[in-house]
Amino acid sequence: MPVRVRKDWRVKGGKKPPDVIDCTRPGPFGNPWVVGRDGTRWECLAKFKDMIYGSWSVSSRAKLQAARGLACACPLDESCHVDVIIEWLQQEPSSSA
Repeated sequence: MPVRVRKDWRVKGGKKPPDVIDCTRPGPFGNPWVVGRDGTRWECLAKFKDMIYGSWSVSSRAKLQAARGLACACPLDESCHVDVIIEWLQQEPSSSA
């Protein structure tokens, strides 16, 4: 099961580890809702959760489960959409899309 990691390879000379999936915007695993513009942090996380539980596929699950880490730019001491992804991955496949 992957763990949440902080995207910290954006410094000069930094490289993304090969077994980490970048879950930042605008990628396929990024949260399209922006805190402030689209609601509070909790409202944006709720919208994201509704989206992934309603529409993400088995192939998305397989790709994410194969990773060692899921990276976002959020501080690790704040709630993040990657936490929602990990929660989704921990559910039985039959309980998701």
